[in-house]
Amino acid sequence: MDTPEFEQQLAARGYSKPIAGDYPANCFNDFHTHAFDVRGLITSGEMTLTMQGKAITFRPGEIFTMPVGVPHQENVGPEGVEYIWGRSPAA
Repeated sequence: MDTPEFEQQLAARGYSKPIAGDYPANCFNDFHTHAFDVRGLITSGEMTLTMQGKAITFRPGEIFTMPVGVPHQENVGPEGVEYIWGRSPAA
């Protein structure tokens, strides 16, 4: 998926305006939660999210989601990662 299409999806679903995010190479964020749903699009690099015992790697053009209150880890690849994301309407 491309960035303009993703931004349209966020708006149509009532999510916040897109927020740019990035992490440096090999960054690791241990288990934590958010007080809102997250919907994001990887724009460069890669990030592996681990939730509920399952690890999934996301690459450019792929969408990731994290439900409110679900513990997750973020493990960034060797090139770092850039992404855009939105918060759920309830946030």
